[in-house]
Amino acid sequence: MCTHDKGEQFLQIIKEIREEKGNNMAQKQELIIETDEGKQKWCPACEEYLPANEEYFYKDGSSTSKLSSWCRKCQRAKQKATDIKKSQAGRVEIISLDFTEYAEMYNKLAEDAKDDFRPLEQHILFIINDYFNRMPA
Repeated sequence: MCTHDKGEQFLQIIKEIREEKGNNMAQKQELIIETDEGKQKWCPACEEYLPANEEYFYKDGSSTSKLSSWCRKCQRAKQKATDIKKSQAGRVEIISLDFTEYAEMYNKLAEDAKDDFRPLEQHILFIINDYFNRMPA
């Protein structure tokens, strides 16, 4: 499974959790409630109440509860999906060519690159690109 699929998988998990809970987002939930087990905080991502402490929520000094709005599990899933998407967006393939056995070819390519005022790497990529553009479809 490619990493892009894993990012989609995390988003799908959050979606399934929401559907499983009946998608109560339409009705406004109390953010923090008092129960027999202590204070419970609402996570809008997974739509459930969890203990209102730093084991379940990250610290957030800007919120009134001093805890993040999403639980740790949901925030990690969201961050993982975001990281995967970002890594896919700027992905660059790296190729490596070894000319140790082809010194004469290397010297010819270096000379041609110099004549065309190109760096050697750019000249080699130009040749490869030209080759593939000439191939019949």
